[in-house]
Amino acid sequence: MKKEPIISFQGKNANIELFETEIKIGEKHIAIKDILSHKIKQPKKTCGFLHFSLAGNLPSQKWTLGDEPDENTVCFTTEEDHQKAQEIVKYITKSKR
Repeated sequence: MKKEPIISFQGKNANIELFETEIKIGEKHIAIKDILSHKIKQPKKTCGFLHFSLAGNLPSQKWTLGDEPDENTVCFTTEEDHQKAQEIVKYITKSKR
């Protein structure tokens, strides 16, 4: 039986789904325990984004605004998606305590 995501939304570059112990961005599955940090930006004149840094990422591989989104980044344009991204971050932070 397929589990339903806790939170999900369709970003500009990929769909993101939050499950109890992992996040799925497009076809990539990321264990919550492997997320070291995140960056979130509210959409204004440019797209907003939610980016995850994982164990094994080198500092030079971190995503910044203006880069093409990598497999650990979801871009979005609406305030509704920004709020869902914030909820995902809250869930991850709470899960890692």
